Amino acid sequence: MRMEHPAPRPPGHDDPGTARPDHATDARHRGHAVSRDHLVTGDLTARAAPAERMEMHRVTLPPGTVAGRHTHPGGVAGYVTEGRVVFELEGRPACELGAGSAFFEPPGATVLRFDNASDSLPATFVACYPLAGDEPLLQPLPGPAAP
Repeated sequence: MRMEHPAPRPPGHDDPGTARPDHATDARHRGHAVSRDHLVTGDLTARAAPAERMEMHRVTLPPGTVAGRHTHPGGVAGYVTEGRVVFELEGRPACELGAGSAFFEPPGATVLRFDNASDSLPATFVACYPLAGDEPLLQPLPGPAAP
């Protein structure tokens, strides 16, 4: 199952009449080889402090890895590049993400599952973490992992 995250586009997206003049728009570059596919939009307003930096990590989950309950103080947006992951946020149904699926975990949301769905193959994803100060990428939470 591919996880969809419908979100409104910000004003001026793909509209040369309202785009910021210091930013290139897709409309001004039609006919070039550049292609952009919107994957996910995430709301970072729950952050306790403004982000000071963005860190990007490639993460590999060995076969059968169960991540356990955790949170990301600054949130995380990512993209599965290989394998399959079972993803579940508290209050939402679990879903399976495969290669090409994007995901977003809001700042402070409880992640019940981000587990490798395979017992024989690794799963790999790229994750972007907005951070401030000495915020950790991930904060483990007590309690049992989801079944």
